[in-house]
Amino acid sequence: MILLTLPVVHAAESFAELSSVTEDDFFTELPVVLHATRLQQSIDETPVSMTVIDRQMIEASSATTIPELLRYVPGFQLSYRSGDEALTSYQGIADEYGRRVQVTIDGHAVYSQAFMGGILWSSLPITLDDIERIEVVRGPNAAAFGANALMGSINIVTLDPHEAAGSMVRLDYGSNGRAQAGVRHAGGNGDINYLVSAGYEENSGLPNRYDDLQAKRFHLRGTWAINTVDRIEFALGYRDAEEGTGITSPHERFVESSYQQLRWRHINAADDEIQLSFHHNRLVVDDLDNTGFFPLDKSFTSDQYDIELQHILRLRDNIRLVWGAGASYEKVDAPWFYDIWFFYPDEENSGTTWRVFSNAEWNITPALLLNAGLMYENTGRIDDFLSSRIGLNYRVNDKHSLRAGLSRSWRAPSFYENYSSFGYLWEPIFVSDPGSLKEGLDSIEIGYLGHFLDQKMALDIKFFYHDFTDRIILFDEFGPEFYSRLNEYEQAGFEMQLSYTGETDSLHLGYSYVKEIERDNSELVEAVALSSPEQTLSLLYSHRFANDWLGSISLFYVDDLRWNFSAASTVPVSWADLKLARKFKTTNGDLDVSLQLLS
Repeated sequence: MILLTLPVVHAAESFAELSSVTEDDFFTELPVVLHATRLQQSIDETPVSMTVIDRQMIEASSATTIPELLRYVPGFQLSYRSGDEALTSYQGIADEYGRRVQVTIDGHAVYSQAFMGGILWSSLPITLDDIERIEVVRGPNAAAFGANALMGSINIVTLDPHEAAGSMVRLDYGSNGRAQAGVRHAGGNGDINYLVSAGYEENSGLPNRYDDLQAKRFHLRGTWAINTVDRIEFALGYRDAEEGTGITSPHERFVESSYQQLRWRHINAADDEIQLSFHHNRLVVDDLDNTGFFPLDKSFTSDQYDIELQHILRLRDNIRLVWGAGASYEKVDAPWFYDIWFFYPDEENSGTTWRVFSNAEWNITPALLLNAGLMYENTGRIDDFLSSRIGLNYRVNDKHSLRAGLSRSWRAPSFYENYSSFGYLWEPIFVSDPGSLKEGLDSIEIGYLGHFLDQKMALDIKFFYHDFTDRIILFDEFGPEFYSRLNEYEQAGFEMQLSYTGETDSLHLGYSYVKEIERDNSELVEAVALSSPEQTLSLLYSHRFANDWLGSISLFYVDDLRWNFSAASTVPVSWADLKLARKFKTTNGDLDVSLQLLS
């Protein structure tokens, strides 16, 4: 695919310059992250491996969507159910509904029970231009952010209105009928600041499919400094799309998504802060398929309301603690998925999940750091459960550090996993009624983080072992899709990421190796293992030429992978993307022009 991009920035300073100011303010010698333990830590202090995708990496990449950015993270895979419906997976059984990696925008979760407990990426009302950075926790994070973070978590941090003052207009045009237009403006008076963006996009989707798209979106983020210690943060987003979903015949569905977020922060000091937050997500899908002999109404609606109180405090000079409690109420109205099979008599499912959490950081010595976290959750649908994690970080010196972590994580099945299962397959590997038990994971991680060439190069290596208990899988080889449970499943592997940032060159290399551990009934375990590629590789290299030219190349490789059990086994795939961009400075702002060749 060929893509031509024309972002125009009108501001006192260019957007790129403002972005670099934001990064320099936030990142010191080592990146500072918030999403591993809910405490602000440098990346060599976290108990789990992490990847930070910053503005510089976003602008150098060939990605046009958030899921495409995740291809640069070791262990992540990407596919598409349709031209606008991305499928993502991390070291897990890949199916159409990723349910084991929590995704948040500025701290609020965006998964949907109506979408089988997974992420409908196309419903998010933000684009890459709205993002400051993405923090990816590459490992179990349920002890900090709950059940959906069983294997990892992603926090998308949008641009702060105070730091992104100015306006931007963006125009994209490419092959396959791709066109996109967007505007963004940020302003304020110091106490109250806001950022608003809106856009429209359309494309003709994948070849030989009826999966065209027309969508419009709106995003607002604002802050209000009430006084020197109190601050209100608010955000809302809306997206309305008409999507083609037919394979052999035209069929349209309408997707409407929205969210609202409100957070009060009382900040006495850097390690003395109270937060009270509320958010609401809504997803409405109007999907009436009249292309077959009988009309099929697969429409659904979901709402999620969440409230949470969090307190960060310093107990002693060498001990910090964050603790809190929250509740989430979820409601789904989906007749096709629950009523038609008569497994559950009501078309509407709802439930409340209560949670209490705590994460502590203890500097035992200047070189030795202990992280410990707990998350207690009660869904009301299954037994309550306690996720836990403990990690040790040893700083050899300013350039090298080691970490070791042990965690036990639990995940409650989604409404769909609970109530839409058929109960036949081979005993004892597959057991009926998968929703009756929670899904468990015991994990061990040993890692190394090193910095070289005056902090310009960073090398992160980790070895891991995963032991799953009652792993719930999607199995649709014998007709209608249903979930069943794999009693035990083990895997081990290795991940590596290497990054280099110089004055004119940057490099990001990611590699992952995952292997199942042989057990009894290995043929069935091997069938499940086909949903996890043994090896993945990603490479992003960019170079800034004279006269504000930028060129980059992205390379990807993914081993054999099946996204569900009805799909034929695929062969390894590799592809390359190219990008060439030029910045033109004018008296009113900057004009960036880029040309991309996407595989």
